[in-house]
Order: sequence, then structure tokens, then C-alpha cells
Amino acid sequence: MGLFYQGRPLLKQSFRYWRTDEDGADDIFETDQAFTDTFTLVLAGDPIDLASGRFLTVTYSLTPTNAVTYQLFLAGWANADNVLQASQTIYASAAGKASGTFYQYEIDVVIDLITPGVIYYAIDWSGAPGNTSGFIWVSGETYQ
Repeated sequence: MGLFYQGRPLLKQSFRYWRTDEDGADDIFETDQAFTDTFTLVLAGDPIDLASGRFLTVTYSLTPTNAVTYQLFLAGWANADNVLQASQTIYASAAGKASGTFYQYEIDVVIDLITPGVIYYAIDWSGAPGNTSGFIWVSGETYQ
């Protein structure tokens, strides 16, 4: 039996959010933000009004021109309070992710975005990355 809201069936809908920089010229992955910083970077997405759902897949690969490693964070909101930000963390990779390596993880994380359609990302670089090409893709499902 399916899910219902006010007597109407809810329909499962897939969503995708992403950032892509094919040659590093757009400078969207070079900002260094530690977990304790207030995140300022956001993924683009479809649907643009996503409010809640489940993350099912996180896929990414970043290739900086300098020999550095990184840690990736995804969050449902940006907050200066570290405890509140931690409570809204959707995904945190291990530190030391390698340049040019393809990472894909199947996860099952319930999300509730404080601002519909806004998923924050932050990259904590081990040093200055230089121009960085790559992508971050997340996908999941929601009910409408």
C-alpha cells in the first residue's frame, strides 16, 4: 500500500543535485571550508523546490592542479553553530580523498532542507588546490 496525504496518494519522484566544472575555469571547487566554517556553496538541482526526501547516492571526483587531498561535506543548511550544522550534515567523506579518484556511495539518509531546493557543500582542502575540475552529484527520492 502506498503513502497518502489528505486522502491523495503521494507519488515517488527522483531528484538530482549537482555541480560540475569540466576544466576548472569556473572556480566552483577551490573555496576551502572546514566543517567548523559556515557553508556558503550550494548545489544546483531538480526539482528546485525539494524540501525533504532521501539521499540514495553520492558520486564525486575532484582533480586539483596542486598535489592536495580533500574532505567533502553536504548539509541541509548552513549555520555558524557547529552543533546545529553537525545535526544537518547529510554526508561527510573521510579526509584524504585523492585527486582524480571516482567515489560513489550508496547511502540512505533522510533529509529535511531548511530552505527548499538548497543543499550546501563544502570542501576542506589539505592545501591550496589550484584550478580544480570535477563534479559532485547526489540523487535520491521524494514524495509529491
